[in-house]
Amino acid sequence: MAFQQARTLLGSMQFVGRVVSAGEMNKTAKVLVERTQKHARTSVYYTHRKKFLVHDEDGQRMAGDVVRIENCPPYSKMKRFKIIEVIREAERFTNPETGAVTTPFSDPVLGFPKKKGWKYRR
Repeated sequence: MAFQQARTLLGSMQFVGRVVSAGEMNKTAKVLVERTQKHARTSVYYTHRKKFLVHDEDGQRMAGDVVRIENCPPYSKMKRFKIIEVIREAERFTNPETGAVTTPFSDPVLGFPKKKGWKYRR
């Protein structure tokens, strides 16, 4: 009872993020959410990144789309969010020979474009 009341008081969490990968899992997309925070002691701004598995009922999303996601009852062990709005679609390209539709972000060799100054850490 207390959990249900707390959930209604807190409301729903909504984030805006970019689809990193889609089409690899049925009705599922991976969304990268970035937010900038200020460190309490040093006052240095840093970027916090988190990837969410989200439910995509139509399976229409492709890598590079900017979407709004919202928390919901669990669809599976890892999926706790669903896509509620598509803010901007990535540019789509169709291969004339094969008819396959791709985006600039869906090339596995190039990968997801990195921000300036972002370094890989082990």
